[in-house]
Amino acid sequence: MAATKRTRGPRIKQSDRLRLPRRRRRKGELCLVAVSDLHVGGVDGLCYPSQQKPGGGTYQANERQLWLFEQWKAAIRRWHHPDALVVVGDATAGSGSQKKLRSALWTTNAMQQAELAADLVNMWHAGLVYLVEGTARHVKIDEETLAVEEYMGRYGLVPKAVVGNGKHYAPAERIVRLGGIAFHLSHFLSGTSSPVSPATAPVREHINALIAEARGWYPRCDVVLRAHRHFYLSVHFGGNRFAVRMPCWQMKTRYERGRNALLWNPMIGALQFRIKDGHVSLDEGCVECPFNAPVPDDVEADRGRDLEAERAALLDPFGDEDE
Repeated sequence: MAATKRTRGPRIKQSDRLRLPRRRRRKGELCLVAVSDLHVGGVDGLCYPSQQKPGGGTYQANERQLWLFEQWKAAIRRWHHPDALVVVGDATAGSGSQKKLRSALWTTNAMQQAELAADLVNMWHAGLVYLVEGTARHVKIDEETLAVEEYMGRYGLVPKAVVGNGKHYAPAERIVRLGGIAFHLSHFLSGTSSPVSPATAPVREHINALIAEARGWYPRCDVVLRAHRHFYLSVHFGGNRFAVRMPCWQMKTRYERGRNALLWNPMIGALQFRIKDGHVSLDEGCVECPFNAPVPDDVEADRGRDLEAERAALLDPFGDEDE
């Protein structure tokens, strides 16, 4: 990774300042909140209602993104000021290095994406923040190999970010301990999108944690947190042992609609782990994506539409921009 001084991207002005209610906690209780897959910068990812573009002009969030932002604010109002916030990868959507992905981005400026993602993370007012590197095609700030999550921590965009493994702000994996409970964090989770066996991959990760502990490779990891699949699932093995596949903050994308469309409906939300007297409990804050199915085409109703006028409106460069 380069150690050269970097130029900050376009400044992000927080467009919505939350009034946070007083949070009540049990005496001696510690809280860790987990989020992942924000995909900031994409037309299906988390975004403020209105955002300036680097080259001028303003991006207006679409209906799905407005709903996402309301869910984000609702989660913060519920669980704000946690002792620790973990961001388990894919904070941004990437710079569109692959040409086919650029149409899914409202900005290809990786530094602007990073600053906006950091601003959204800072809205939680967490005591400390632990970042994890995400998927390879989302992580580069430029042609170097600097992960966007690393950039967010190293250059102070997330002031509460903590260095992991002694040198990186966003390692590929990290172990976070709170109140005697150890959380193993890593973004990628392989597996199938089939609803027949959704628990296979998280269970496998739990078994791997047990094997690594038994062989002395790793310390005990009570909670195994994985992301990437955009669908929440938790398996409790008794006591403090959990294997969790994280929910996300990205709506169904064009890619997902073209691949297993009927099986892939993202779960949106955050998770809270409450720790007291050496015991951990999980609070789920997840909702089903309400924009799953496409709007049906009705042949009888469509007969009365002015197709030429609609085509002209879509081709008008001064008309409303399609996402």
